Amino acid sequence: MNSNYSIESDRNLLEAEALFECKAYVDAIKKAEQFINLHPKNFRAYKLLAQLYANLGKYESATFYCYKAIEVNYLSVYPYYLLVNIAEEEGDIKKQKCC
Repeated sequence: MNSNYSIESDRNLLEAEALFECKAYVDAIKKAEQFINLHPKNFRAYKLLAQLYANLGKYESATFYCYKAIEVNYLSVYPYYLLVNIAEEEGDIKKQKCC
């Protein structure tokens, strides 16, 4: 029974990645979160969730998942890169609001 859950959960991550490619971000988030519930130390899933939330403009959630990804693999450049992009986006938004 555990092997079925493993296969099913792996399928959730693959489906989430495919949904991301199709820009079905909300559905991809659901699949990736299902995967994370079973595999809470998976870098690939945290990275994907960070990307998904960033693409939706939900920067607080994207930042949270970047830091979760860093906890799992602090040597990967991608979460730091995404954090910089989020900071730039938020800075641009703040500039637009104040001017």
